[in-house]
Amino acid sequence: MTRPAMASLVPIAMLLSACAQDPPPLVPYPVPVPARSPFIDGDPPVVPWRETLAMDDGSFQRECLAALLKVPEKLGWVFGDTLLTKTKDNALIWRADYTTPRSIDPTRLNRVICSRMRDGNLDVQIATDQKVDRLSIAVKFMNEGS
Repeated sequence: MTRPAMASLVPIAMLLSACAQDPPPLVPYPVPVPARSPFIDGDPPVVPWRETLAMDDGSFQRECLAALLKVPEKLGWVFGDTLLTKTKDNALIWRADYTTPRSIDPTRLNRVICSRMRDGNLDVQIATDQKVDRLSIAVKFMNEGS
């Protein structure tokens, strides 16, 4: 069975409902994503694109982690690299790579992408089983491009 190239974005509501029961089996196909995003320029991509590194006192990262509620703890996520960037419109985007006890292929990554929507609320995306570089490598490419 081949995997589709499209990113697998899992809405946070699905994860929250999963906390009330045993973890669901891994989904081998992408979960549909809404066609229109409330984010300023559309949903931020899994990999930083046309963004610059941003400085923060940690409050935005804490806000993003709080939006995840107890999901990471309940599902056994272990966070790795994190990255805070901003768009040309100064919209903050926080990304964090993580592994789970159910992670199968170490060459594929899971990533949280958190950004602020137009209405002021947070948009939290969960990208699973991605064939992308670690965030520490993405930072290197961002620095070389500037």
